[in-house]
Amino acid sequence: ERQFWFHTITGSRQLSPPPEWVEHKEQLKLERERNAHLRKEKLEEDQDPAVKFRMKRFRFFKALRDHNKTSNLADTPLMHLKIRRSHMFTDTLAIFSHFKRKDLIKKTKIEFVGEDGIDSGGLTKDWYLSLSRSFSVAVHNIFTE
Repeated sequence: ERQFWFHTITGSRQLSPPPEWVEHKEQLKLERERNAHLRKEKLEEDQDPAVKFRMKRFRFFKALRDHNKTSNLADTPLMHLKIRRSHMFTDTLAIFSHFKRKDLIKKTKIEFVGEDGIDSGGLTKDWYLSLSRSFSVAVHNIFTE
């Protein structure tokens, strides 16, 4: 397949593009590359630290998911935990002691025994907060001298 270039002023036809068109396309390409670099720098400089963190966290979790897909580390994407609120620390410790390394990178799905609730993130957040508070309890002797 051959492509002809028609010059509207001179009326000539040629197989190669006109030199002024090639120069114009190269200038546009250089300008686009320069502007893209400037836009990227501006976005990184002007962003809120919280937004930067979320972007980095998103990239990290995406890379982790991609790695899991290629290495078949996770058969299911969720780790289901049934925990009693009154024995949160001991139940969590007992459950986690049986997990393997590949299970610990899965997303948690929490179910509190005796409570109705759908875990859309709120139950997991509550579990993390309550568990972190239970670390400081002197009965568990985790952070004592």
